[in-house]
Amino acid sequence: MTTVGGIVRDESGLVGKAIVILMLVVAVLGLCAVDAGSILFAKLKIDDAAEAGAVAGAEALKTSHNVQAARQAAVAAVHQSDDSIKEIAVSVDVQGNVTVKVKKKVPTILVGRIGFLKKLGVVHGSATESPPSL
Repeated sequence: MTTVGGIVRDESGLVGKAIVILMLVVAVLGLCAVDAGSILFAKLKIDDAAEAGAVAGAEALKTSHNVQAARQAAVAAVHQSDDSIKEIAVSVDVQGNVTVKVKKKVPTILVGRIGFLKKLGVVHGSATESPPSL
C-alpha cells in the first residue's frame, strides 16, 4: 500500500519476521538458562566434593598422624564424590587443619564456546576442616 509521497510502505511479512526474531531470542535465553543451571549444579557438587575431601583428610590425619596419608585420603574422597575433577590441591597447616581446593571445567552449551564467557564455565570450591576432637 502506498500513499501520496510514498510515506507508508508495504508492511506484508512484518509479523512473520517479528515471530522468527522472538523465537530466536527465546531459544537463546533458554540455552542460557540451561547453562546457568549446569554451572550452579556443578558449583554445588564441587563444594560437596571439597567438603568430603577435607573431612576425610582431617580424619585420616587424626588416626595416622601422617600428612601424606591425610592428603591421599582427601584426594580419594574428592574422586569418590566426583571423579571428573582433575585439579585438586590439599594443604595441611601446623594446627592440623586440612584445606582442599578443587577446580572443574563445566561442560556447557554456550558459555564454553563464547570467548569472554569461558571463565564463567570454570567453578572453584574449597573447604577447610579442623581435626576431629575426641
